[in-house]
Amino acid sequence: MARLWPQLASIKNQRGETTMHLLSTDGDARMVRIFGENNRELCLEVDNSLMIPLHRAALEGDSDVIRALVSICPESLEKLTSNGETALHLAVKKSRSDAFQALVDEAKSHRKEHLFTWKDKEGNTVLHLATLNKLKQIVELLIRENSNRRIMIRINTVNKQGQTALQLCNANSQDSVFKEIGWIIQRAVAQQSPQLPDAGSANVSWNQTRWPIETRNVLLMVVVTIAAAFFTVTCNLPDSFLKEDTLA
Repeated sequence: MARLWPQLASIKNQRGETTMHLLSTDGDARMVRIFGENNRELCLEVDNSLMIPLHRAALEGDSDVIRALVSICPESLEKLTSNGETALHLAVKKSRSDAFQALVDEAKSHRKEHLFTWKDKEGNTVLHLATLNKLKQIVELLIRENSNRRIMIRINTVNKQGQTALQLCNANSQDSVFKEIGWIIQRAVAQQSPQLPDAGSANVSWNQTRWPIETRNVLLMVVVTIAAAFFTVTCNLPDSFLKEDTLA
């Protein structure tokens, strides 16, 4: 049908939706490919909410449609909604883990790792949103892929409220899931740039900046070893040296 009546595919309803929007919402990956291969520009058509078909597929959580749309039009990964959201943002907001995994795979495949640092109009990255929605699996995925240099995230990025993902966890530390996510992010922060807390700053959280227990234990052992060596050398100095030092 798309080949016979290409103009039909571009017609929009009152909500600004094209046939491709409707197919993406319904999860018809086969027809999405047929229409898209005949006219790839359909993948970039926006509805009244500035959503393209990929955004609809992300909201519905359909991995097959996502892969079909991106294979036809990779640049659709970078298109934003009226709220400044990518398809990645939308998948996280709707807790669509399978769809998010498909989008991660496609972003890596098409060398669009920068998407994971993009912020919506509230200044939230996908890591912020995954944390806010208590999506531990997605947080673990982001941290793992980042540590393997497969994607790029900035763990210490702040949103418009001035909060990092870890600070969101600290603010909700009474919740067990937030606490678990906080430990995941905290370990990632320590691995990236371990540093001792600034004693002069009242705003620095010890939970946010402390080194891992193993690291602190090693440092403690080094200090103890140096102190013991110094004590041993001092005790074994010749008496004549000690007397000369006293007279001086």
